[in-house]
Amino acid sequence: MDSKIPGVLMRGGTSKAVFLRRDLLPLQPERIDALILSIFGSPDRRQIDGLGGADPLTSKVAIVSRSSRSDTDVDYTFGQVGIDEGSINYAAACGNIAAAVGPFAIDEGLVTVTEPVTRVRIYNTNTGKMILADVPVADGRACTEGDFAIAGVPGNAAEIALTFLDPGGSITGQLLPSGRPRSLLPLCRGDLEISLIDAGTLYAFVSAADLGVAADSDPIAIENDREIMGTVTDIRRQAAEHLLAVGIIDGALARRLSKAMKVALVGAGTNGADLSARIVNPGRVHRAFAVTGAVALGAAAVTPDTVVGRWMPASDGSRLVIAHPSGNIDVTLAISEEAGARHIDGATVKRTARRIMEGNIYVRASVVAGEPMARVAT
Repeated sequence: MDSKIPGVLMRGGTSKAVFLRRDLLPLQPERIDALILSIFGSPDRRQIDGLGGADPLTSKVAIVSRSSRSDTDVDYTFGQVGIDEGSINYAAACGNIAAAVGPFAIDEGLVTVTEPVTRVRIYNTNTGKMILADVPVADGRACTEGDFAIAGVPGNAAEIALTFLDPGGSITGQLLPSGRPRSLLPLCRGDLEISLIDAGTLYAFVSAADLGVAADSDPIAIENDREIMGTVTDIRRQAAEHLLAVGIIDGALARRLSKAMKVALVGAGTNGADLSARIVNPGRVHRAFAVTGAVALGAAAVTPDTVVGRWMPASDGSRLVIAHPSGNIDVTLAISEEAGARHIDGATVKRTARRIMEGNIYVRASVVAGEPMARVAT
């Protein structure tokens, strides 16, 4: 007989995730991973026997709990669930899914509610960083109706302001993990200049023109270009090896980043935007734009001598508009001067979120065999 686990399916920004309460999960981390893979039906490219949508943007999990920290309301752990592989990547955060953490915490009764806006203080365990979510509330629950729209999601909804506090060094501890704004990588096709920026999460930014492609290219055209996709794979591998060589990451993280490091192609803005960009995930081009990608690109734009600066129009850099395949995304930066250097105090991106479904998820009993019954409902 299958066992059942309480869960919620939520959209956060341009992604969807299964939300789980940490207090209702098995105690051992390895058992949690097995449970999550069963929930999603992984590994299987169709994820036909689970809730996964056979797409990286819908194969995501969020684990939320009340926080034991005095300065935080809830802890949030993000996992990118493998589709073809039976693995879960916890090495980075997801800003779009972070947009749904505040509404989830409010509706689950994990935080004290104040109307008309409740500020939820979120500690992201993936990065060790704080996120503030300002969530509209009515009658004790997170609002879903509103007049705010984001590119990549049909219709309007309630506006949620997400502020990533002190986002620099989320993965490596350094805004510029290589120690400089530009790095030269020895790729198979020849040397290529990139900027490694760690803000929100770690990104390798590349001038699209250096790969012979426009930054506003159709995602399918990029995916079908084997040379470009192969070069991006080479960038991940070489960038990870470079960071390992300079001693900023260890071997385990280097192995993960060599397969999963975020890479974005950047160029001149279109449609009234400051910049155009395309995020190239392993095998796929993002159809919208990651929130953490906007944070990292904003940081790159205000950091002198990055490859991104080549395409930036003259501005104070505090607000950046990025054109992506589905439209535009804005990021607003709070910047201070410290010892003659710029410091990014915070980055704010506005999103929407919605609870789609709640109930019990059925998993094979063998997955949770031997777990405390108080933790796993049957």
